[in-house]
Order: sequence, then structure tokens, then C-alpha cells
Amino acid sequence: MGFFERLGNAWKIFVLSFQLLGRDKSLAIIPSFMLISTFIVLVLFLPLFGFPIYAGIFPSDLTSASPIAQGYGYLFAFLILFVEYFWMYFLSAAQCWMVYEVVHGQDTTVMSGIRRAYHNLGDIVLFSLVMMLLTGSRSRRRGIAHLLGSAVSYFATLAGRLVLPGMIVTEKSFMESVRDLKKVSQAWAEIAAYEVGTGPLWVLFFIIFVGFIILIGSAVPFAFGIFLILVGFMLFIALATYVNTTYYTLLYLALIERQKVPGLEKLSFAPVFKH
Repeated sequence: MGFFERLGNAWKIFVLSFQLLGRDKSLAIIPSFMLISTFIVLVLFLPLFGFPIYAGIFPSDLTSASPIAQGYGYLFAFLILFVEYFWMYFLSAAQCWMVYEVVHGQDTTVMSGIRRAYHNLGDIVLFSLVMMLLTGSRSRRRGIAHLLGSAVSYFATLAGRLVLPGMIVTEKSFMESVRDLKKVSQAWAEIAAYEVGTGPLWVLFFIIFVGFIILIGSAVPFAFGIFLILVGFMLFIALATYVNTTYYTLLYLALIERQKVPGLEKLSFAPVFKH
């Protein structure tokens, strides 16, 4: 099995991600709602702390307050950040299940995804907490410490993209899904192809998409043109979010769980991991 065959696997999974959206338009609902709801949370709560909240888990403007006020401020900031992470992963879990249903020929619904996510509520809470601690803070240091912090955040995010569908499309717990990460070696080429290859592809899509929106916006009043550009940008982010979740769900099903996925029957498989 050659390297280019593995790249072909990644392309087939990527293409199928778009095809599933064509089969069932309801798959677009959760990514759109996720974007809108996350934006609302940011608008409502970031002014309370100041935008530097994402320079670290805790805001920096409480340092001059009393110890008690600092404690309450830190706790509140921690809770708000956790709620944001939990909400994002709860919706992502629902999306994983909806993809699973469409793959198996079912007419999925948002409520079906929500019910499945609620079924795994405890695992999603634990998963969200771990991901927040690993990726929610950004080191203010420079040099090696900053690079190490960024590397931990990136690889934790990457691992989370496989742990989440593991919890949702199977009956595995959070810890069982984490232990199953040892099987990722079976799909390293497809993961690398997606992470490296889709970056330039998304940039190209983005340039074409924005160019098209600007072309339309130039033919309408300025304010309406700005509105179209903002809406177009949000739709693009929602599409990228959808493809990201769907790609890793399909990859997990086909290459790690080795389930039969219609449309991916001709994938080239790596040797099965030996326990």
C-alpha cells in the first residue's frame, strides 16, 4: 500500500463529507447554530473581562482587586470558559451522531443528535474540562515555553477530534476512547493529509468565496455589501466546521473502527493494530 493510495483515502473521505451534506441538508443546522451561539456568548461575556481573556484562562484586569474579588472573578471566568467549551463539544457530539445516521441511510434530525449527546453527557463534561485545560490557556511566555504550549494545544485538539466520535458512535466511555488513540497509527497518513493538505485548499476556497461576495457587494449599497460579506464569512466558517467534524467522524468509522461506510468501500487499509 503506497503513500499516494493513503492520500487517495483522505480525498475520498473529504469528498464524501460534502456528499453527505447533499444527502441530508439538516447536517448544516448544527454548525450554523454553533457559530451563532458561540458569537452570542462572546458578545455577552467578553466585555465583562476584556478581550485579553484568551491570552490565558483567566482575565488579567483583576490583579489590582482584593483577593476575594480576584477569587470570584477567576471562578466566574473559569465557569464561562467551561460553558463555552462544553457547549461547543456538546453540539459537535450531536453532529457526529447525525453524520453516523446519514452514513447508515437514516433520515437524521437535530433532536436525534441532541438526544445522543445527552446520553453521553457525563463523558462530554469530562472531555470538555480536559480539553479546556489543555487548549484553553495560552502561555504568555516566549521562546521554547510558548512553542511547547502551542504544540500541546495543537496535538490535544487533534486527539480530541478522534476521541469525540469514539464516545458518540460507539458505547465507549471518555477514558476508553482516550486509550483507543493508540489505534491512530492506522490512519496517520489520512490525518496528516487532511491537516496539511486542506489548509491551502480552504485558503483557495476562501479567496474565491470572498471574491464572489465582494463582487456581489460592489453592486449593492455599501452597508448591505458589508452585511453580505459578514454573512458570507460566517457561512464559510460554518462549512469548515461541518467538514472538520464530518471528516474525522468518517475517518474514525472507516479506518479505526473498520466499519462499512457506503462510499468508502475501496479505501486502502493500514495493517490492523495488534493489541
